[in-house]
Amino acid sequence: MRYRGGKFSPPGEPAVMDQRNLRFIPHVLPILVGTTVYFLNNDNVLHNVFSPDVCPGELDLGTWFKGDVKKYTFTKPCIVTILCNVHPEMEAYIVVLKTPYFAVTDRGGNFTIKDIPPGEYTLKVWHEKLKGKDIKVKVPEKGSVYINLILSR
Repeated sequence: MRYRGGKFSPPGEPAVMDQRNLRFIPHVLPILVGTTVYFLNNDNVLHNVFSPDVCPGELDLGTWFKGDVKKYTFTKPCIVTILCNVHPEMEAYIVVLKTPYFAVTDRGGNFTIKDIPPGEYTLKVWHEKLKGKDIKVKVPEKGSVYINLILSR
């Protein structure tokens, strides 16, 4: 990923969100602005992908069968709710970010953000239901930084 004039170039490979067992996988997909997401259907039923949110623009990919793939490129930072109008219980989120420095926690709440240049940053937390405070972080030339995050309702 290259940094050019204040912007990061999106990855050459698309990100992937699958529809499997009547669920979107992954449930939360962080991506860099300009990333194309491939939406797969690996269920034996019709699926649809759309968002009621304004920020991604017109996002309604229609309905398609198992094995088909639809794609969409996200061009501005925002949090996008992804839904299926065939199966209203299906819901996921795409978090579109300005930098490639992000991570999703594992089941234990652990995360690692790799390759961050030394400097001072603000760590922002996003969760679909909980809130976390922004944390100022100083990344050293060498070594790691350990942070304890506390989320609340």
